[in-house]
Amino acid sequence: MNSYRASTFGILACSLMMSWCITAHADVISAVDSQAVDSTGPQGDTTAPDIGAVSGGTTMRSTVIVFDIGALADDVTSAGLYVQVLAARSGASSSFNADLYQLRSANTADIIAGDFFAGTDDAGNTKLHDNFIPMGTVANTWVNHSSVTLAGFLNTARLAGDDFVFFRLSPDVASTAQNGRRWEIRGSGDILDNRPYLEYTLIPEPASLALVGAALVMLIGRRRRD
Repeated sequence: MNSYRASTFGILACSLMMSWCITAHADVISAVDSQAVDSTGPQGDTTAPDIGAVSGGTTMRSTVIVFDIGALADDVTSAGLYVQVLAARSGASSSFNADLYQLRSANTADIIAGDFFAGTDDAGNTKLHDNFIPMGTVANTWVNHSSVTLAGFLNTARLAGDDFVFFRLSPDVASTAQNGRRWEIRGSGDILDNRPYLEYTLIPEPASLALVGAALVMLIGRRRRD
C-alpha cells in the first residue's frame, strides 16, 4: 500500500511541475538567431558573434540573441538562459565584462540597430545580470542566468501573443579604444550542442490538471478492484 501511495504521489507531483527546455536539442523551439550588432544594425555572423571592439578596429558591438517561444502554452514559474563563451580576443578577458539585458518581444525575429548598446548601464532596458561574462572567463565556459524576472518576461511575451524574445550581451565599457578586444560566444549558427538556450519550468493549465486528476481517480479505482 505504501509503495502505491508513493507512486500516486509521484505521478501527481510530476504533473504539477513539468520541466522543459528551449534548446538546440528541440528543433522547433531552438534559438533562432544571434548576431553581433552595432549602431548600423546586425552584422550577420551567427556562428561566433562578438561583444566588444571589432577585429582590428575600435567600433563597438554587442550581441543580440533571439528565441522562439511560440510553443509556450502555460505559465513559466522559473527560467534560465545559457550561453557558451567561445573565446576572449586581444585581451578582452582582462579588459571588460559582458552584461545580460532583456530587450523586447515581437512577432518577428528581426534584429534592429536599436538593439545595440555598449556601456555601463542601459537605462532603457532591464539588466538581468551584471557581469554575465566576467573578466577571466576561459574559452568553452558555459555561463547562465536564472531569475523570477526572466520567467516573468517570458510570461508577459506569451500573454501578449508574441512569438519571439530578444536578449542582449553588452560590453560594460563604451570606449572605442579597445583595439579588437572582444568576447566571442557560440551562436545560433554553431552546432546544435553549442547554441544558446533557454530552460524553463511550467505549471500546466487547469484543463491539463483536470485530465491528470481523472487519470488518478481511474488508477485508484482499478487498484481497489484488484
